[in-house]
Amino acid sequence: MGRLAGGVAHDFNNLLTGVLLYCDLLVTGLEPGHRARKYAEEIRSAGLQATGLVRQLLAVSRPSSCEARLLSLNEIAEGMRGLLVRLIGENIELKFRLDSNLRLIRMDHTQAQQILLNLALNARDVLPAGGQTCL
Repeated sequence: MGRLAGGVAHDFNNLLTGVLLYCDLLVTGLEPGHRARKYAEEIRSAGLQATGLVRQLLAVSRPSSCEARLLSLNEIAEGMRGLLVRLIGENIELKFRLDSNLRLIRMDHTQAQQILLNLALNARDVLPAGGQTCL
């Protein structure tokens, strides 16, 4: 199973490399204030997060690829704000209540992102009619 996951992750990573390359070309071809540039930058950000998920999949196939280090969950949440807001949809208001005194944790960056992503998606699933959720 690990071998299959590793093979799929490798192929997917190759596809992501092409997507990110074309996205970089698009971003450099657009003026800084151009409306489409913001969208291209968001696509690039999502692509980079997808490469993190690929690393996580590779971690399943090869446990030594996880890289635990000191992280700020506040910084990770802020970095994912745009993606999370778009993923949960327009009918749900996502509020960030970050604690300025929150201590650093030792964890793999990709796994921390995956946890926050899962929390946001779970909130979306339990609020099909809309509402408000906090992170």
